Amino acid sequence: AANALYDQAAAWLTRYSQRLDSYQVTAKKVRATIRPGDKVRLVYNGVVVRDGEVVHYLDVDDDFWVMECTERVGVEGAALDMTLASVDRHAQDAARIVIGSLETLSIDSVTVKPYFNNGAPLVYNRVIDATTPAIVPVRFTNAVQRLNRALLRIKTGPFVATVLPDVANTTHRHTIMTNDGVDRTYYWRQVTLYDSASDASAYGLMPLSIESAAFSLQTGTETDEDFIGIEYGLHSDTATPDTLRLFVNGTDYTASLSGPWAVGGGAATIDLDITAAIEAEAAGNIQQEFEIKLTCDSGQGEVEFSIDLYKTIQAIAVT
Repeated sequence: AANALYDQAAAWLTRYSQRLDSYQVTAKKVRATIRPGDKVRLVYNGVVVRDGEVVHYLDVDDDFWVMECTERVGVEGAALDMTLASVDRHAQDAARIVIGSLETLSIDSVTVKPYFNNGAPLVYNRVIDATTPAIVPVRFTNAVQRLNRALLRIKTGPFVATVLPDVANTTHRHTIMTNDGVDRTYYWRQVTLYDSASDASAYGLMPLSIESAAFSLQTGTETDEDFIGIEYGLHSDTATPDTLRLFVNGTDYTASLSGPWAVGGGAATIDLDITAAIEAEAAGNIQQEFEIKLTCDSGQGEVEFSIDLYKTIQAIAVT
């Protein structure tokens, strides 16, 4: 593509870098066949008399391209009318220059004509529960002239985790206050043991360190069950979103789109045409960003949004 562009640009610059001189010539007694595209030699010395003096206004002696030629026969005999040019291109008036420029734009695929466009679907993945809605944006730039159709597909399912504990935690006991073999001075403090929140059923004495009457009891040994290993893999939850509702820019379109959906839970796939909803929220101005929000009454899980937008666009802004 770069080489083709260079060749085209070089040829254009070569042709248009030279000044175009064009002459209308009538030749008589022409015995040779002359066609457009041939070259002929033109020798001409233009002379006029101005204020009594001879003025040479033109002196031509060069080869010229034959751009047009017409043979005619009249009472004065046969003659050949030719249009000669110093460069192999036609002289253009203002109208032809404008038309030629527009044709060049069309050839180079630069156009201001609107055309239909359907890009790749917009795909979003979100999580949802009863307090956290799933929200995705739908943005139309200033190139979009009209929305023809907007299709939304919603797929719901449970959460999928990649790790789990490899064993279940078990009940166990820890040793408290072992003898470390160091002589210490202790005070005896009374400790009350309760069978319930209010009834004291037993009393006892416990030796406490002299450093402080306030203390905390910690276990003397550690058990392996406190540190659970990890099992890698895909693990699905059992819960799914229940009773889905759809909003566009905060307006509830659930009922108008025959919702709610997935009532009672379970993985669901829902296909909706939200063209009318977006057009209603656009209010005549489609060139903006819209918010699509999905909520659920209960449950939790993952949501995949797939949005297909069929629109008419115009890549060049006309002012």
